[in-house]
Amino acid sequence: MSWMAFAEGFARTAAGIIQERKDEAEEYQEKMREMAERNKGKLTLMEQAVKENEAFVLRAKSLGASDAQVSMALDSGVNGLRDMVTNLTNLKNQMGEYYTPEQVQLAYAVPEDYTSTNIDVRTRFGLSGATVGDTETPDGGFLDKAFGRDAMSRARAEIDQELVAGTDMSVFDLAGLTDAQLYESLNPASILAYNAPRFMDDEEAVRQESLYARTYQNVLNSASAQYDAALSNWAASNPMLGPESAEYQAEAGRLAGIRDSQITNALTNFVASKQDVVATHAVWSRSLLLWQ
Repeated sequence: MSWMAFAEGFARTAAGIIQERKDEAEEYQEKMREMAERNKGKLTLMEQAVKENEAFVLRAKSLGASDAQVSMALDSGVNGLRDMVTNLTNLKNQMGEYYTPEQVQLAYAVPEDYTSTNIDVRTRFGLSGATVGDTETPDGGFLDKAFGRDAMSRARAEIDQELVAGTDMSVFDLAGLTDAQLYESLNPASILAYNAPRFMDDEEAVRQESLYARTYQNVLNSASAQYDAALSNWAASNPMLGPESAEYQAEAGRLAGIRDSQITNALTNFVASKQDVVATHAVWSRSLLLWQ
């Protein structure tokens, strides 16, 4: 075989390989465009879910949930935050004006070792990392380009710069949107349990209110009697200092503080002893406010 024949044969073979590489790259691009087009519907659903969960984040915060609680709800699954908002809304409706941030902390206790406060919903749906044109164009030089050695890499870079109509994502990124990206928990082992407080029924509430009223009166009578006796003893020991004197008023104030502390402590202990009636002290605090 002559050198000329060999050269011609090699050229034909090389040209065929180059064309094959270019054809594969073009076929790859067309396939990715088709996948991107099919995924537009999936992207729409994900965007809707993001907006819905972003609204839930705002609602949960307005109900008193902390960033850590919201983050843990997001970690617990795609419906975790929705469930939290539903439960806290119901709890607020039950508690009325006595609903407090402390109630929220009791309802959704966050473990001490849980430190995440990431409440960026878009990261959960894999929509925060896609950037148009971030796939680098290969810089292999003239020969690599001429012989099509980097054709596939160039194809990827080109479609990563090609925006899909009606979206803010490139063909490359949207085509790569898989079902696995529909939701991502940053801490799959996270479980946020709702500790629903038990409220007294009407009959039990009446009974406990009556018991509390009797207890309150007994405590008040006892503390008041101690106050009167202590003040009388002080007055007897200081006959020159009448009720109008500054010293008398100061002692009366001091003894009144002791009396009030005795009443508060006794009633707090009474409430704390009723854990068999309701599950949380906070709910009894509500009753305590009502009864006072």
